[in-house]
Amino acid sequence: MIQKLLCIRGPLRERLDPYQQTLSKQFSSQSQNEFAISFNKICALIQTSLEDDKIIQLQPDFLSLNQNFNAALNRDLQQNQVQQQIQVKELEYQLTVHTTNQNRLKQQNAELEMTTKDLQRLLLTLKQDFDSNLKVKLEEQTEHLNNSKNQLQDQLAQARFALQEMQNEHETCPQKISELETEVRVQSDAKIQNQGKIVQISEKLESEISQKQQLEAHCNNLQANIAQMQKQIEELELRLRNIGQERTQQLSEQQKQLRSIEDYQANNQLLNQHNSQLQIDLESAKNSIQQKQEQIIQLQQQLENHRQSAREAAEKLQSAIQGAQIQEQQFQKHLFQSQEQVKKLTAHTQQFESIKAELIESQKQVAIHTRNLDQLKLKMQLVQQQKNETVDQLAKTQQHSNKLQNELDEWKQRSLQLTTNLAQVQSELQAKAAELIKSQAENEFTIQQLKQREAEAQNVKIVQDKSDQQAKMKQKIAQKNKTIQQLVEHIQVKEITHENTQMYLNCKIELLSKQTRNSQANSQLAELKQIITEKDKQLIQHQNSIQQLQSELKNLQISYEQLKTTSIAQITSLNAQLSSTQQELLIKSKENESQIESLNITLQSTQNQSKSQILQHEQNLVQMKNLNQQFEKLLNDLKKENEDLKTELQLNQMDFEMKEQDFETQIQQLNNKTQNEEENAKLLNEAETEVLKLNQEKEQLQNEKQQLQNEIIKQQKEIQVIVNDQNKMSEQNDKMQKEIDKSNKKNKENAERQKLTEENLKQKNIEINQLQNAIKDSEIKMSEIQKQLENKTTELKNALKIVKDSQKQITELQTTNQKQVSFNEQQSTELNNLKQQLKQSESKITSLETTIKQYEDDKSTLQKQIQRNEKEISDLNAQIGDLTQTNDEIKNKLSTVQQQLKISEEQINDIKKLNDKPENIDEIGEQ
Repeated sequence: MIQKLLCIRGPLRERLDPYQQTLSKQFSSQSQNEFAISFNKICALIQTSLEDDKIIQLQPDFLSLNQNFNAALNRDLQQNQVQQQIQVKELEYQLTVHTTNQNRLKQQNAELEMTTKDLQRLLLTLKQDFDSNLKVKLEEQTEHLNNSKNQLQDQLAQARFALQEMQNEHETCPQKISELETEVRVQSDAKIQNQGKIVQISEKLESEISQKQQLEAHCNNLQANIAQMQKQIEELELRLRNIGQERTQQLSEQQKQLRSIEDYQANNQLLNQHNSQLQIDLESAKNSIQQKQEQIIQLQQQLENHRQSAREAAEKLQSAIQGAQIQEQQFQKHLFQSQEQVKKLTAHTQQFESIKAELIESQKQVAIHTRNLDQLKLKMQLVQQQKNETVDQLAKTQQHSNKLQNELDEWKQRSLQLTTNLAQVQSELQAKAAELIKSQAENEFTIQQLKQREAEAQNVKIVQDKSDQQAKMKQKIAQKNKTIQQLVEHIQVKEITHENTQMYLNCKIELLSKQTRNSQANSQLAELKQIITEKDKQLIQHQNSIQQLQSELKNLQISYEQLKTTSIAQITSLNAQLSSTQQELLIKSKENESQIESLNITLQSTQNQSKSQILQHEQNLVQMKNLNQQFEKLLNDLKKENEDLKTELQLNQMDFEMKEQDFETQIQQLNNKTQNEEENAKLLNEAETEVLKLNQEKEQLQNEKQQLQNEIIKQQKEIQVIVNDQNKMSEQNDKMQKEIDKSNKKNKENAERQKLTEENLKQKNIEINQLQNAIKDSEIKMSEIQKQLENKTTELKNALKIVKDSQKQITELQTTNQKQVSFNEQQSTELNNLKQQLKQSESKITSLETTIKQYEDDKSTLQKQIQRNEKEISDLNAQIGDLTQTNDEIKNKLSTVQQQLKISEEQINDIKKLNDKPENIDEIGEQ
């Protein structure tokens, strides 16, 4: 049985070796580990079966191994296909990016040509305008010079004539000397005044010096911007370093994969150790060793090929680095030239910004004036409100006068009612008078009765005396009736006077309120007059400031015209420089195109390599399928052998049982035959000889194990040689990275040199700041050209990086172009805004003049209204005087009426007393 198993072990090893080889070549670490684990399980089961002399059913384990193997195959194939598709897509994307970038570069060159043509057209127009303006100005200046010459000639003739007169009259006119001395004093005073003007001019110069200092600060800001650009370049270098680090990480990952292969090889060693017990046939082992040696030879050839390709790549990189260094030197020269141009342009920009600052200050002054005018408008509005309030007050006074008139009408109505009431009272008095008449009639009746009595009793004389007395009494009664009527009239007058007093008091109260209001209005008018005078002064100040602004604007226009002469020459020089830079850019674009073509060739080669790799993978797949088929055949054979072994085991068990029974019978016989010791000794010797044979076989097997282990150690040494070669390759890659770092250091040193040159240029900028101010339009075009040059410098810098990362270069060019377009648009918008602001300032000046005129018109209207208010106040004062006179008259009338009332009251009391006592009439008549 053991011999059969050992016979099976040899062909199984022969069939499993190619699987092991394919695993070491083509599978990932995960699939290798899975396969090793499953294979180790099977080997352990076989060992246990050999040690226990039992065979276990290996079919499910073989099936699981096959399934894991197929799953690992499919997984690795899918991953490889996905990675290859991704690589192909990335290569296609890089091709599309290169083509798009070529088209964009062509478009940019076309746009630059168009901008140069537009600049040339603008220069022609500017020259024409400048020539026309020059001719006009020259004619004006020649006229002015001729006039000044004529004036000077006249003055010289006058001076000569005066000298002759002075020589003639020198002896006779000493007084003229004193007059001349006075004139000298006047001239000295004029010199003093001129010295004051010189002080003012020095102050202006100091202000200009401060402006120059501001320009220097702006230069420093520009230099800070240049430093920012250098920082951006350093960031790009850091990106390149990061790319190098990523590549080192990739190499480290590859080394990790190699280490995983070493782990796999360790697992293989374990497998070999487990299989050493099964490896009996030395011929099969030798065949496997020969195959491995052939594989090692193939791997060595591959390593040599890789080394050659790496050397070629290193040579290419060195050549590319040298070309990049040459381009960097050319680029540095071009940068130096462009920086000089940029510095000149910065000086012009600083001057232009100084003009802008002056304009901004003038605009601020205009804004301040506008604010002051707005404040004046607000004050005018307040004045108008006060006017409206005064008008409202006058309207209120009119309303109040209307109320007074209404009250007078009411009083008239009341007087009418009182008259009606008086009529009623009179009617009542008449009724009372009728009653009195009745009482008088009764009295007369009584008198007649008395007369009759007296006639009967007394004499005729007495009767006559009584008749006389009665006549007197009648007269008294008539007088009393008159007094009653007078009292009634006095009562009516009293009521009227009472009403008049109430009216008087109300009028007085109203007059007092009107007087207070008039005093308030007078104070408000005085305040308004003061405000108007102050506003007149402010208007004069504003007019003076506007005249100053207009003079400053004229000066700015003169400086603007002077700028044209300087800027046109600079523009011509810049155009020449632009043409040279365009030629250089065309040459460099051609170089870039050649580089792009080389990149395309490399891409095509990489695509071909990828296609060849895909074909190799497909071939490997076919091989793997064949191996799967062979493995399935092995499994079927193993199944059949397993079934045969099972049958043999059953037969052996039957034989073993029979032998056990025979052995038991023999033992019984031996027990029975204890006396036969010699036979027992022979049997023991035979058993010991069998045991010795088995021990010898074990030693032979151990020797074979040691031989196999030695062969495995040799294979491990060969694998270590391969690993060492790979480590050497990684060291070479590290050396290449060090060379790249050295080149980066050189770039940093060049950047530091650029900084030193920039510091030297800062000192030169102080001298360049003495240039005249640049024209606005030409300055804008110059700034655009400057930005185009800066963008071109960035494009050249990025061209150096195309070898390392073309895709990043193209994206950066796109961003810079977009920024350029946005910046140009911003500048155009800012120019339009400045023009609009100038137009707005002019419109504001015109509007201020119109508002000033309106203000003067409003002032005249206010003065007229003030005159009207004064007239109304004088009329009111006259009315107040009339009312005071009427008041005094009413007071006098009241005093007289009160006296009369007192008299009438006394008389009424007397009459009442008489009426209350009619018996005393005779006594009263006698009295």
